[in-house]
Amino acid sequence: MSLMKSFWVSAVGAILGATFCLTTSATAKPAPSPSLFGQLPTVYDAAISPNGKEIAILQNSQGQYLLNVVDLDAATSGKALEPRIVSFGDGVKPQYVKWVSNDRVMISVWQSQIYRGIPLNSGFLHTIDTRSMKARILIEGGGDVIRQFNNVVLDWLEDDPNHILMEFAGKNDDQTWPDVRKVNVKSGKNTLVKKRLRGVNDWKTDAEGVPRVGVGYRKEGEEAFMSIQDPVTGDWERAEHYPGIDPDSMSVVAVTQGGKSLILSAYRGKDTRGLHRYDLVNKTFAETIYQNDEYDVGNVILSKDGNEIVGASFVAESTERILFDAYDSTYEEALALFDGFDVAFVDQSEDASKILLRVSSPTDPGNLFLFERGGKVTRILNNLPGLDSDEMGLVIAMRYTARDGAKIPAFVTLPPTINDTPQFKNVPTIILPHGGPYSRDSKRFDYLAQFFATRGYAVLQMNFRGSEGYGKSFADAGRDSWVVMQEDVEDGMRWMLEKGYADPDKTCIAGWSYGGYAALMGAAKTPDLYKCSIAIAALSDIPEAIQDAKKYRNGEARAERTFGTLMADKALMRANNPVDHADSITIPVFMAHGEVDSAVEFDQFKTMKRQLEKADVDGTYMAFDDEDHYMSNQANRQAMLIGIDAFLRRVNGPSPFEKK
Repeated sequence: MSLMKSFWVSAVGAILGATFCLTTSATAKPAPSPSLFGQLPTVYDAAISPNGKEIAILQNSQGQYLLNVVDLDAATSGKALEPRIVSFGDGVKPQYVKWVSNDRVMISVWQSQIYRGIPLNSGFLHTIDTRSMKARILIEGGGDVIRQFNNVVLDWLEDDPNHILMEFAGKNDDQTWPDVRKVNVKSGKNTLVKKRLRGVNDWKTDAEGVPRVGVGYRKEGEEAFMSIQDPVTGDWERAEHYPGIDPDSMSVVAVTQGGKSLILSAYRGKDTRGLHRYDLVNKTFAETIYQNDEYDVGNVILSKDGNEIVGASFVAESTERILFDAYDSTYEEALALFDGFDVAFVDQSEDASKILLRVSSPTDPGNLFLFERGGKVTRILNNLPGLDSDEMGLVIAMRYTARDGAKIPAFVTLPPTINDTPQFKNVPTIILPHGGPYSRDSKRFDYLAQFFATRGYAVLQMNFRGSEGYGKSFADAGRDSWVVMQEDVEDGMRWMLEKGYADPDKTCIAGWSYGGYAALMGAAKTPDLYKCSIAIAALSDIPEAIQDAKKYRNGEARAERTFGTLMADKALMRANNPVDHADSITIPVFMAHGEVDSAVEFDQFKTMKRQLEKADVDGTYMAFDDEDHYMSNQANRQAMLIGIDAFLRRVNGPSPFEKK
């Protein structure tokens, strides 16, 4: 049984922008409306055909995503465009689009649904003929055992336009351990390449598309597992067969040299993750490719043949890239042109003469650009129409000192009316901790932070201990103690007050997911610091969340990795559980939640709401049916921001720093 609603074809006109332009009007305007911030991005993803003649765009049209295929020659010459559109069914959300040949694209989509009382996200891959615009699901789910993940592509097999490698188990098999199957991109017919192996949740291939490594967990998700094909014998061996490889602390970034070496992300005696080459033939580490003393290395930049590492990237204040040697590419040419902006590579033509880029900044929601070798630039689409960069607030990177002396990286977004440092005094303030909890914030455009800033608030976003990217000791300090994470958030508010930056009579703590948990705990533990609390899709009952996790495979082990010491110490858990402290909350609370949220189940919202009402807390509650963890429905996201705007004005009154 498929859980995915079907595509349908609609004659909607194509949209294409004109020329390169990053300027905005300096005319004074009132603050942008909440609805503008609640828009879904115009461009979710885009891809350029191998011959560079067409662009496929996953594009938002009035709150619904659709596939728009645009002929570049016709569009740039001003010719009338024949609409080539495929629209999604209700509730279907995109992940990415990819050309597999000059006349076929693949779209990965997902959908939240309730299955036997359990919220699930199910993914599917659609194959679309761009001449007829006929679409079909490539691999159907179904069988006796529900298969959620029908869209996991292991290798695109760039030299074979008719096939891809995918990971999925047979319809009636245990879905925990996927096979590797070679799939025809038109028909979906497939053949077995590598039989599933117990403990392997994910496979890694070399540059030729040969599966070489399997990674995952065994013993109900408690034991990290890695299986490696020996390049000498061809046998599959556990990681223990290779001295120095630790599946628990290392991850495979790439397989190179025809399966003879691995590129591993590992600490290797340092506090930060670096890139290290492991020689599988001699069973030893060969070299350290790159390691930064302050930040964990993230992604790698591979050579065109996929066999060599030519660069790496990491996130400091924002994403930084390191090239090990001079590397002549169209992308490098584009980076020089867009100096001072965040330039994210999206896709390129087969000859790399044309590339698609997302160009943005902390104050600019960005545009999709086509860049051609030689410097020709065409702007395709604005990501959030109506939000001009000169209407946004300045974003400043800084660090503050926690109570135990630790330095906490953070970002402050100022109201757009503040133009210089002396004005940053006694400003209404919102503390906005990130979700995860083990993700992180960076210096980029954040629609929620800018929404608050345009309401006249300074917004503090901190990477509390536990956040990723700053090394093992920084991460472990929070992951071993949720109390430390809470205290780091609290210390950020206290710092804003001590410096005189924050108006103590107009403060609020807000957050999404774990950030919503922090907002509720801040309201319960330190109501003296805040005048209100805003919790979106918030974790509010840890014991209930643990029970929810057990509904899924390996859920208890994942819960233990998430909650750390709170799992081992029940008294500590209760002391840091929002529903157990609702009667300590004396400030107004705003809560919003989607009813098909699979990350934090809707019962969390209902339980917390019930306890707040029992404690007679001034509460504003918004529940959205057929909505996921991310408020992916545009109308719901807009309604939520309108509700938050009204809540802030009721509780704190208008901000003197809001643009009128």
